[in-house]
Amino acid sequence: MSFLSTFLNSVLDILFGCGHENVTRPFTLQKHTYKVCLDCGKDLPYSAVTMSYLTAREVRAMAHRPARTASILAFDAMRAQRTPPAEHTLRDSNAAA
Repeated sequence: MSFLSTFLNSVLDILFGCGHENVTRPFTLQKHTYKVCLDCGKDLPYSAVTMSYLTAREVRAMAHRPARTASILAFDAMRAQRTPPAEHTLRDSNAAA
């Protein structure tokens, strides 16, 4: 009987998620915000922007988003400050020859 109840609880958790209402306040660690269920201990993804729980689709989208490292951000800043190359005209190339 124990196996059957554990199995059914797992299936219901997969389908509907944690149904407990006794949760902690939002925590943000390593750029991930979540709440923790005090009854079952499950981490519940949470959005600090919209102040609501994240759906499974939103969590997957965040996981596949490429990380912007400091080196990429520095490169983007240098590229934004760079001036466009000077345009060459036919007259300039004839003068050099």
